[in-house]
Amino acid sequence: MRLDRDLRSQLLDRLRKQLCYSAPAIALVAGGVMFQTLTEQQSVLAEEVSSSRSGIMIASNHSPEASPEAGAEAEAEAEGEAEAEGEAEGGAEAASHPKAALVRRPSGYTPRYDERGNNPASLIERGEALFNDASLSTNGLSCASCHGAKGDAGFQTSFQQPFPHPVAMGTNMFGMETVHADEMVQLCMVAPMAADPLPWDSEELAALAAYVVHAQQRFTGEVDGHCNR
Repeated sequence: MRLDRDLRSQLLDRLRKQLCYSAPAIALVAGGVMFQTLTEQQSVLAEEVSSSRSGIMIASNHSPEASPEAGAEAEAEAEGEAEAEGEAEGGAEAASHPKAALVRRPSGYTPRYDERGNNPASLIERGEALFNDASLSTNGLSCASCHGAKGDAGFQTSFQQPFPHPVAMGTNMFGMETVHADEMVQLCMVAPMAADPLPWDSEELAALAAYVVHAQQRFTGEVDGHCNR
């Protein structure tokens, strides 16, 4: 019985000693596995970061850098486009009136008055009456509302020139460099008087144009105030 206790004691001592030697080894092995795992994860992360940096460097090396010449060309092109747009807008603005085409002499048109002033007195007198006729408009204005009952007021200095000559309203609102006397009548009909233009073959247009020519010649002193032709 005593022998059995001794054997059991010896066996327990051996087991304790084995455990004392085995525990550090197990802990060391476990630690090594964890260290290896961490090391592998860090390696993978380092490789991913390195790949990302390489990609950024490659993209940066291959991205085109704007040279001074290319920048100057782009700037000049932009300025040219801006100028072209400005010119186009200006031209559209000058001819923006919806009746711009109606105030110009139509193709094949033959005036029924003489723009040099060789018009009969009857035609000039008829024109003077129409010049003061507010029924031609839609807003109660007549030609005389701006230019006086005798047609001798409200004209620019260009009115001293024989027709055709520049007229500010024609240039600014209708894009016309110069206008004839009948076109000037049509401008006034459409813009200040807010009416439709007169028929191009009408006696009213011929009479008004003849009177405007007569008024222009009086303005420059070429003729007196009488319709004596």
